[in-house]
Amino acid sequence: MGSYHGHLITENGRVEVKGTYDLLEERREASKQAGYHAYDSFEAVLNDSSVEVVLIATPNDVHKELAIQALQAGKHVICEKPVTMSVSDFQDMVAVADEVGKVLMVHQNRRWDEDYLIIKKMYNERTIGDLFQLESRVHGANGIPGDWRHIKQYGGGMLLDWAFICWTRW
Repeated sequence: MGSYHGHLITENGRVEVKGTYDLLEERREASKQAGYHAYDSFEAVLNDSSVEVVLIATPNDVHKELAIQALQAGKHVICEKPVTMSVSDFQDMVAVADEVGKVLMVHQNRRWDEDYLIIKKMYNERTIGDLFQLESRVHGANGIPGDWRHIKQYGGGMLLDWAFICWTRW
């Protein structure tokens, strides 16, 4: 996910990607090959005064810890979805962001998908009448990815990780 973000961020030309950090040496090497600085530790990222924003694209169970560390280090945070494993963990993150005056944003890429934008436009323009329920699902072509996402303790399972949109209006 990190390489996906790096590509999209640099594509617009308005934001510079300073570097990356990954636990795996092969990913740090890939980062260097892509032209980024590869930090040796997360602490090195947080100690770099030129880094203004930290994008967290890790297994979901460590989002809270990393985000709070980054916020307390004076960084704005963009966190991959799902932002945390529980509402109370998210509330803790929001409290820290408010306390330190930094932005905490959740990356919800589905909000830019064409099917979502079409339905949102129709809903806003009231061309589909009163909405009772809407479901939008994303199904992977190859089933559950063979990484941490399918392991409950790391990611909460595919329903929490990919989820689906369900609006109900009474």
